[in-house]
Amino acid sequence: MSQWGQPANFALVGDRPCRLQVLDPELAFELEPQIIERVGEALLLSVTAPGAVAKSVREVISGEARITTATAALEQLAQLARGLLSAPGLDGPWVVEVIERTIFDRLVVDGTPVGSWREWGRLGLSPFAKWQALAAQLTQTFGPLWTRSPYSAGQRPHKDYGVPQPSASRTVQWAAALASSGYVGSVDEVLRSWTPDRMIDLVEIAAADCERQRRASDAATAGGG
Repeated sequence: MSQWGQPANFALVGDRPCRLQVLDPELAFELEPQIIERVGEALLLSVTAPGAVAKSVREVISGEARITTATAALEQLAQLARGLLSAPGLDGPWVVEVIERTIFDRLVVDGTPVGSWREWGRLGLSPFAKWQALAAQLTQTFGPLWTRSPYSAGQRPHKDYGVPQPSASRTVQWAAALASSGYVGSVDEVLRSWTPDRMIDLVEIAAADCERQRRASDAATAGGG
């Protein structure tokens, strides 16, 4: 499908069943603050608000429920697309670039990978379908992140202790820290196959482990003194 190993989920694009691959962590965390800045709370609330999709998924026990799930999912994605279209500060070139980076090579329609606008047109997808695809991508990639508790979307504060930041992205630095601490086998494994929410899971676990070790060391030092 693409060079990435993230999972691909079902999505309705132009009323057609497709497979759409979740974004890799580096691209997701690069785009996240831009999306928050450009689209603001409207998008954030559209993704994180409890809605018909989550309820329907829990109730998928019959054929009728599956139809309800698909219909609810399409309505939710259309709502998110409308929010994107009407969001202040959202300009054409920026959103076209986002669509190309988040959808192309990650979307498969009727068994055909979509890697360009030419292929998009050849498959007969409508202009509005790109908003459905983008809505589906943002929902599946950022929904699990933005519904976490606690979770701070966009730029996350950090302590640098006066050490200059490397030129590598924060995501690569996180992956390197996880690998060097033994939580994963390699940086490449994290960047090329993990989902963004899984990465945050491990970052939080590593941070908690580090803090526990620091407190245990402080307590031992104080007790020995």
